[in-house]
Amino acid sequence: MPLFPDELSLTTPDELARLAAEPDPELRLAALRRWIEGALATAREGGMPPAAPAGPMDVEARRIEDLVVRSTLPEAARRRALREIDHLRHTGVGSAEAGRIRNWVEWVLELPWDVSSPDPGGPPGDFTRVLEVLARTHTGLAEAKNRVTEFLAVRRLGGAARGTVLCFAGPPGTGKTSMGRAVAEALGREFVHVPVGGMKDESELRGRHHTHPGGAPGRILSGLFRAGTSDPVVLLDEIDKVEFGRSGDTGGVL
Repeated sequence: MPLFPDELSLTTPDELARLAAEPDPELRLAALRRWIEGALATAREGGMPPAAPAGPMDVEARRIEDLVVRSTLPEAARRRALREIDHLRHTGVGSAEAGRIRNWVEWVLELPWDVSSPDPGGPPGDFTRVLEVLARTHTGLAEAKNRVTEFLAVRRLGGAARGTVLCFAGPPGTGKTSMGRAVAEALGREFVHVPVGGMKDESELRGRHHTHPGGAPGRILSGLFRAGTSDPVVLLDEIDKVEFGRSGDTGGVL
């Protein structure tokens, strides 16, 4: 009479303890082989892989994984989030690492990946609204206004201008920040103001990795989160006052 039944489920503690306590390695391997063959046969019939024993964090990981699968994340962000969820399954319950991974995934899910500002209307190529807003908010500065309108016209005709930015230079109080705010208003976009003056640590701008204690997103990504859209007008203020500290080159990040 065999020591183990032919249909060994290995799903109860008694069966697992019985298998582990068997001193004969041949009997242990034979019983384990029958269980693997039965699990594979069941998986082939049902089209599902054999279920692995659930770990202490498996329920939480499955909950977050379901949110990621049903989200509208880009494919690259989805793959990264699923990889972090796999790490979550192997963490301890209540550990600091589990909390950091959970917060990171939930924060990524709340970013406005597919939220864009509504079109303010008007025929394509008509910059009357831009000119009106700039004329209402700023007196003079004809050269700056023409440059802004020219920049927007090139973006509209070319479709995109990746890596191209406008740089406003001048003494304090001449309307640099308000000019950026007026452009956002004219385009119907949200406005994100990111002051970088006096910033010494590049992680303030780039952000700290979530695996480190105190990890947090940088100021630009936090600004996108506050704006609630993926296409705001971002103003990096006081870039001439960026300092070079011990923790990296903030100017290099810009």
